[in-house]
Amino acid sequence: MSVDAWRLPWQGKMVPHAVIEILRECNITCRACYKNCPPEPPKTLVQIEEELDALLELRRLSSVSLLGGEVSLHPQLCDIIRLIKGKGLCVELMTNGVTMDADFCRSLKDAGLDVIYFHIERGQTRPDLPDTHTGEDLNNLRREKAVTAGRAGLDVGLTATAYPGEIRDIHDVMSLTLDTPELNYLLITLFRDHAGIQSLRGDIRTGFAGSGTPPDASSLQNNTWFAEWVRNEFELEPFGWMGSNMDRDDPRWLSYLIGAVYDGDAAPHIEYIRPSLLEKVSMLIFRIAGRYPMYLEQNQARFRTQLALNGILGGRRRSNRELVRRSGKSGVQLTTKRILFQNPAELTADGQLIHCEWCPDAVLKNGALVPVCVADNVS
Repeated sequence: MSVDAWRLPWQGKMVPHAVIEILRECNITCRACYKNCPPEPPKTLVQIEEELDALLELRRLSSVSLLGGEVSLHPQLCDIIRLIKGKGLCVELMTNGVTMDADFCRSLKDAGLDVIYFHIERGQTRPDLPDTHTGEDLNNLRREKAVTAGRAGLDVGLTATAYPGEIRDIHDVMSLTLDTPELNYLLITLFRDHAGIQSLRGDIRTGFAGSGTPPDASSLQNNTWFAEWVRNEFELEPFGWMGSNMDRDDPRWLSYLIGAVYDGDAAPHIEYIRPSLLEKVSMLIFRIAGRYPMYLEQNQARFRTQLALNGILGGRRRSNRELVRRSGKSGVQLTTKRILFQNPAELTADGQLIHCEWCPDAVLKNGALVPVCVADNVS
């Protein structure tokens, strides 16, 4: 990776994030879905609290993501959010957005939800898109959902799958994220075919052993390629990254921190943020305090201060100063945006599993922490 990108310090119990799958039922179909177990009843509040408490024993969490199936189908979704907020944690959820109208978004905000991610992409069969939908159709629906959730007071993100040979779709969703003031997050997951995995045993802390067939080499993608692509297409550089359990220099988790100023109908002014001594000292302070932050709500005054200090302590002083200058005008909006590329786990020919070194997106299965992308393959 570039020497300017920062290896994230999360490891062991100090990983600040985990995932809880609250149900398996869904109301659409997606070609990238990695769920391969039969439907089960939604988890109860008691089951979810037990799982959350077990995760808190294993990690010093600051946030939790809720996944399905489709989370909006859980009859106690707002109660689940209140339960997690009651533990002092931030809550994010992933949804296809089919049922998410203004009233639903307001009820989620009132329950304490922090971030909502909409999964809207090509190849889904869903009632709010034409069967032969275009990139424009996708972005129109994404924008509509983002505006609705943003008006309810939620931080909003998108998720998308990067399929081999379909880079135009990733260009479309990244452009929309940068151009739209209501969109603050984008999670891009590289496509991975796990159909060849027959079985897996183990957990993130001790490692995995498995059997089956590795994915076809022609389908494998990597974040080193995507970092170069983002550099060429958008002139952005990564902020932080995390290696794999087998190669700490293989960026399985690649994140971008971006400042954007919106001034009426003018094109937004976009600058990437380079890590500096400020962030490294801040993380040391958080570590001493007991846990790292994962989610920070939008705060224009705080971000302006961060930009100024970051520039002084080794960041991009000139571009940071320009963001601060432009955001000082009346009526403009300064936004922090985060874009993340994830390279999912893959089985090797000798039965090992390559995954993010400490996999922030881990779920609990049989008492073990496992990457969510292969949880159904773990026995």
